[in-house]
Amino acid sequence: MRLKINVLKSFKAIRQRIEEIRRRKHVVEKFQLPSRLCEPHYLQSTCYEKSNVSDCFILGSGRSLLRLTNSEIGFVNKSPFTLSFNKYLIFYRKIGIVPTHHMIGDNHPKAMMALEETLNVCVRDNLNITFFLTHELLNQFIDDRKFVKFFIEHNFNARTVLFKRSHWLWGARWAKSLKNEIFHYRGSLTGAVNITSILNPGKTIKLLGVDLNDPYYFFQEEIESDLERWGLFLSRLTPYAAKHETVETFANKPGVQSVFPYLTKKVRDNKGSLCCGFSDSYLVKNSIVKFEPIKEV
Repeated sequence: MRLKINVLKSFKAIRQRIEEIRRRKHVVEKFQLPSRLCEPHYLQSTCYEKSNVSDCFILGSGRSLLRLTNSEIGFVNKSPFTLSFNKYLIFYRKIGIVPTHHMIGDNHPKAMMALEETLNVCVRDNLNITFFLTHELLNQFIDDRKFVKFFIEHNFNARTVLFKRSHWLWGARWAKSLKNEIFHYRGSLTGAVNITSILNPGKTIKLLGVDLNDPYYFFQEEIESDLERWGLFLSRLTPYAAKHETVETFANKPGVQSVFPYLTKKVRDNKGSLCCGFSDSYLVKNSIVKFEPIKEV
């Protein structure tokens, strides 16, 4: 009996895997994306030789970004690798940092809205940015002919890298390649760290705008002044939390801060380091990630 159950489970797992491959292939073909998941060839360490900035940056959407000086902004803009995620790029003009890469690691309605608005901004401002997207997110638009046409006409397919990620409440394992399942826990920040470390071995990864000590964005004013357009961005799993929802306990699962010792170790194993550019970040104040100030030009 036990053997029969194990065989049935194996067949079920195989069917699920086949179905996943079919969905992925369908998305790749529909959006005319590269057929293989691999690290883009242009993201090699030699690109740092053309810049006097050896750090790479991950941009959140916290209000601390509003305190950046012009000199600090100029320094970050010289980095060969700056990865923003989720909603940052929609309102990037308010900060002045133009990322080289952008990631959306979620698949819910807010992520769908963020993707559409982000692509519109890139077209409006003629931004040549590489995207990291999950095939589950693009699959939400698979039957939207207008979106697919827009995506291809503006050449987003040529600068989009698909990736798989772990379940948002499980975390799973650290990925050593974009061909593996990217570590994702409680939000896109963890996946952003994993991807950045893969593509920038031996580099310092500095978190900016990853405040986590309150639920507010640097574009909070813009959202609240036009709730009809942006109100969806204010929906949260923990609507009454004083801190960012990802640091709150949810479904008996600890906040994102609980996995940062693991992330820091994995970045260090890749001969890099992980730090935060603002001393009042929740991660720094609670001695989870070290503080390292942003250099100025």
